[in-house]
Amino acid sequence: MRLRPSLLAVSVLLSGPAAWATPLSEQPAVRHRYELRANRFEITPTFEASLAAYFKHTLAGGLKIEYHLTDALSIGVLAFFGTGINTGLMDQIVDSLPPDPEAVTPSKTQALEHVNKIPVHGGAGLTFTPWFGKMGVFSRAFLSYDIYISGGFGFAQTKNDYTGDDAATKCDAKCEDPDPANRMFTDPRNDGPHNSGFQPGVQFGGGLHLYFSDFVGLDIYVRDYMFTDNPSGLDFNFDKQVTDSDRRFLSHLFVGVGVAFFLPGKAKISK
Repeated sequence: MRLRPSLLAVSVLLSGPAAWATPLSEQPAVRHRYELRANRFEITPTFEASLAAYFKHTLAGGLKIEYHLTDALSIGVLAFFGTGINTGLMDQIVDSLPPDPEAVTPSKTQALEHVNKIPVHGGAGLTFTPWFGKMGVFSRAFLSYDIYISGGFGFAQTKNDYTGDDAATKCDAKCEDPDPANRMFTDPRNDGPHNSGFQPGVQFGGGLHLYFSDFVGLDIYVRDYMFTDNPSGLDFNFDKQVTDSDRRFLSHLFVGVGVAFFLPGKAKISK
C-alpha cells in the first residue's frame, strides 16, 4: 500500500506530455485582441529628413503604402520628393574657397555646382513586425504600439547644378595624341561631377507605431538608403580626374515621421 503513490508518480512521468495537458493547452496567448495590422492597408503621409549628410541635407515629403498580409508581415512601397540645403560643413567649405580657381583649389561656384542633392528617393520591400503590445502614459492613457524592421530595394534620383556634361572627363594636355594612353588629365575641376541620375540600391530600417485608435497612429522610424554616389562630384581617389571610379557605395541615413491610416477603418478582434 505504501508503494502506490510512488508508482502513480512514475506512471505519470512515463506517460508523456499528454499527461500534463490542461484546458489552456494550445490556446491563444491573448483572447479578444485587436488585430491592428492583419489584412489591412496602411497609408502613411510622411516627412523625412537626412541625418549626417555630407554636403547637402535632404528634406522630403512623401507616402508609404503597405498591405499587411498577416499581423506580423507586410509588403509595401515608399516614395519621397524633396529639396536640398547646405550642411554646416558645406557652408564652411564654400566660405573657405576663393571666388576664382587658384592652383588646385576649386572655386566657390565649382564646389556648389559639383555637389549633388536627392530630389527623389524611395523603395519597395518587406516589413516584419514581431513585437507589439500596450504601454501606459502616466497611468492615464494606454496606447497600443508595435516595433518593426523592414528592408528591400531602394533607389534615388540624384541631381547637381553643373551646366556642362555630367559624364564628361576633359583632357588637359596632349589631347591630340593618337594614343589615348598618352593623353593627360591634370585638372579635375573642369570634369563633370559624374553623380547625377538614377541610382539603384538597397534600403533598410526600423521603427515603431503608436496607435491612437484602431484606425490611426503615429509612425516613427530610421531608414538607410544605400547606393553608389560621389556626393562632392570632385576627385575622390586623387587621380587628377573625375570619373565613375570616384563613386562608392554609400549610406544615406534618414529619420521619418508620419501619420498612418489603416483601412478598413475597423480592426478585427481575435477569438
